[in-house]
Amino acid sequence: MAEQVTVKNTPKLHLDWNNLAQMEWDSLLEEVGYSALQQSWGYGSALKERRAKVRRIVAYEGNRPVALAQVIIRSWFGIVKVASLMRGPVWLGDVTPAMKKEVFSLLRRLYARRKLRFLFITPEDWHQEEGNLLEQACLKQVVTGYTTLFLDLNKSEQDLWAGLYGKWRNQVRRAEKEELFVHFGDHLHPRAEWLLSREKKQQRDKNYKALPVGLVDAFARHSLGRDVVTTAFVFKKGANPERDDPVAGAVFLRHGTSATYHIGWNGREGRKLQAMNILLWKSILELKRKGSCLLDIGGINTADGAEIARFKLSTGGEVVTLPGTYL
Repeated sequence: MAEQVTVKNTPKLHLDWNNLAQMEWDSLLEEVGYSALQQSWGYGSALKERRAKVRRIVAYEGNRPVALAQVIIRSWFGIVKVASLMRGPVWLGDVTPAMKKEVFSLLRRLYARRKLRFLFITPEDWHQEEGNLLEQACLKQVVTGYTTLFLDLNKSEQDLWAGLYGKWRNQVRRAEKEELFVHFGDHLHPRAEWLLSREKKQQRDKNYKALPVGLVDAFARHSLGRDVVTTAFVFKKGANPERDDPVAGAVFLRHGTSATYHIGWNGREGRKLQAMNILLWKSILELKRKGSCLLDIGGINTADGAEIARFKLSTGGEVVTLPGTYL
């Protein structure tokens, strides 16, 4: 029998977990049209390989699923449990604010603090409407909102090109005159491991925290064999993509009808040749061709990463600040 938690006086609204098959979970996410990487099945399974516990929760109104919530749980000494609902829940269909509030209440009760269970919720709310609902459900903001940039890939190629800043377009043209070319593959591409090793070194040298590079392979293995990892490499004219080192590279993770810019690396020669501009432009077109409708280009930090922020903003995407994390 499925495990359930209900809120008093709302018998039709309940939570059920770990009873939905991967194919059903993926199908519901695809119907939504957009969902974050952190709510994909492959992401959760990749973290399970790193000894995290994953609880995949479905909220139902009667028999109708209204929300998906993939929660990552880590425990200390077998007593204290910290659960993270990152960039979710994913709302399914027509869900009213009252229903959202009840789902938040259900989740809070599932992880009762008196039992040393702590749930951190970071909603994927572009319109800043869910913060009040979370507070009404007795959760408080503990971390301010994360800012990222979304690019709508439903636009035509002409509109996407027009959306790029003028300087950006000129740099793409310059790279084409230098006869740089972009080569695509997946996580098994002969240069993929080389790129991941560069990212690992980059994280160490620049002392920043990011998802472990091993997540790429695990994410691919747990995604029902679909083409979910897109690797992009920029080579100079005459290079052999199977053997020679690229001047720049990137990894994109595809989930549902969305994609996330996961890793980017640019060598000294690549920076000189503006290689990242042509790499990202060609990758946008490749992801669009593969059926992705929206690209999450990643965090915007104008304080500590102004140059990277300017680069991302020049794509013409929409800047979105999420409500933050609530406990």
